[in-house]
Amino acid sequence: MSVIQTDFDRLALLDAEGWTQNNHYHKFLLRQVRNDCQNALEVGCGTGAFARRLAERARHVVALDLSPEMIRVARSRGVAERSGGRLRHGRIRAAFG
Repeated sequence: MSVIQTDFDRLALLDAEGWTQNNHYHKFLLRQVRNDCQNALEVGCGTGAFARRLAERARHVVALDLSPEMIRVARSRGVAERSGGRLRHGRIRAAFG
């Protein structure tokens, strides 16, 4: 287990409200997504706050994070069901390569 993964596993436990400083950019990022978007990938999804919003614009969302604890929290918040997609733990090369 990497130091980064361990740190993010700990951070996942502190994210009770689903808010991080990244939430500030959600509206801007969503404006970049086409209304008829079929597939979207979020790398570093954390606890799934943006993946939930992205699912409102894209038909299928794949959300990926290095931290298994982040993925666990995202699943507990219903991100996979709402996104019509999948949550994956791991590195991007391993997930798709």
